[in-house]
Amino acid sequence: GLVAMEWLRLRHRLIPYLYTACRRNNQEGLPLVEPLYYEWKQQEAYEFKNEYLFGGRLLVAPVTKKAEEDGYARVNAWLPEGVWTDIFTGERYTAGKDGKKVTFLRELETVPVLMKQGGILPLSLDKGNSVCNPETMEICVFEGNGEYTLYEDGSVEEKAGEVTTLLKAEYKEENGTSVQSLTWRSVGDSSLVPENRKFF
Repeated sequence: GLVAMEWLRLRHRLIPYLYTACRRNNQEGLPLVEPLYYEWKQQEAYEFKNEYLFGGRLLVAPVTKKAEEDGYARVNAWLPEGVWTDIFTGERYTAGKDGKKVTFLRELETVPVLMKQGGILPLSLDKGNSVCNPETMEICVFEGNGEYTLYEDGSVEEKAGEVTTLLKAEYKEENGTSVQSLTWRSVGDSSLVPENRKFF
């Protein structure tokens, strides 16, 4: 019950990311779920068959074994080169040129889902079950440099037109201080974006 509700809430929060990924599928033929070997050619990308990319950016390592006596299930996974952050726990993992094998310990409520350094994840903070373009959004930036194009249209309200928002993350270190910035620029029918939209 409670676990299912939390996953449904997460699914609702992911609507901006999911809708953009579905548009990507429609326009570019890129599937919502991709095996790792579509992106990486190392042997491990073929060996770890349960892992996949979700929406082209989130790396998911599903829990496929039951929990052991300590209450944790073990998930053996492979991370491609780069710095990866678990979006649920905040833990960071650094993988070298050949990638890195890791074992995640997970309880029933969580699954290893990771975003690469510089990744941008748009989430809806709107209450309820609305699937309209969100009025309040949380933009999660995973420390680093990167870009993400958010796609929105008026189809839910039976309106024509579309709008794309380019989100750009920049990370700098100067005089011992780290600065992460995010800029965005929208192109298209601005009437489709809620007038009082807020970003967090």
